Amino acid sequence: MNTPAKLESYLVKLDKSLGPIAISERADIVTEIRSHVLEAQRQDETQTIESILASLGEPEQVANRYLLERGLKPQKAPKHPIVKWLIIGFLGTLSICVFFVLIIIWKFTPIIKVDEEKGRVIILGGLIDVNEKAGHVKVGSISVNDDSEDEQISGSVDIDIKKAPKIEVLFANGKMGFENSHNNQLVWKCHGANSENVMENEKGLTRLNFKKVANVKCAVDIPKGIYLIVDGGNGKIDFEEPSYHVDLKLANGKIGFSEDTSLKYVYGLRVTNGVVDDFKSNPSSDAYKIDMKIVNGKIDKY
Repeated sequence: MNTPAKLESYLVKLDKSLGPIAISERADIVTEIRSHVLEAQRQDETQTIESILASLGEPEQVANRYLLERGLKPQKAPKHPIVKWLIIGFLGTLSICVFFVLIIIWKFTPIIKVDEEKGRVIILGGLIDVNEKAGHVKVGSISVNDDSEDEQISGSVDIDIKKAPKIEVLFANGKMGFENSHNNQLVWKCHGANSENVMENEKGLTRLNFKKVANVKCAVDIPKGIYLIVDGGNGKIDFEEPSYHVDLKLANGKIGFSEDTSLKYVYGLRVTNGVVDDFKSNPSSDAYKIDMKIVNGKIDKY
């Protein structure tokens, strides 16, 4: 009876893996395995050669059992092909990731560049560019200029500081300038905003929400003694001698702060990547609390 090709290939590998054993013994082992497989198939014709060989294990595993019985060093079992391809795939993916990380580091190094003479803050290799002298903020390919002629929106509302002591301003990209209101009115004049109502009211809070506006430039007057919350993405924010508390978060950009020398301020300033000017706190009970957090950028003292 001819030996099936699958079985013959298996036996060749087995014989090779039995290398340290004497030739005569190897021949006996190979014959024994051949007889076992053929007998198993004869007794149960529903079994295939492949299934019987699979139940035995890889040729190297079978050979190792015989080697161990004789006190010989077992051979290393070869890796399954799928393991080989998984390793190749993992290493290939890792290499691609490392390549792209290196490209990003090369492209965006340094993360932030501050040019004091030109009044410029460049973040992520120019992806965000705050140019004070040129009067524009660029985010990607879109710029917000001082002479913007975009759609305008303005409004005002009386604020009862006792009932609504907080004002919140939200924006994604743009420029924000905050000044003191001459009365208890919240006043805003903006370029780039759409005609939708940007004011929202909650209990104890008045909100100006510019999140849906791609780029916006606003001048906002804040009533005295209010608690101002600003949450921005990218851009430039200026405070002109504020007589109110500030809690600000900005992802990328520049913050300018001008003090009123007749007032007292206590500062909590944090920049993850960038520069902070020297601000001196006066922790008096009547001091205005100024908390500012920015990831990439600069906080300037005017």
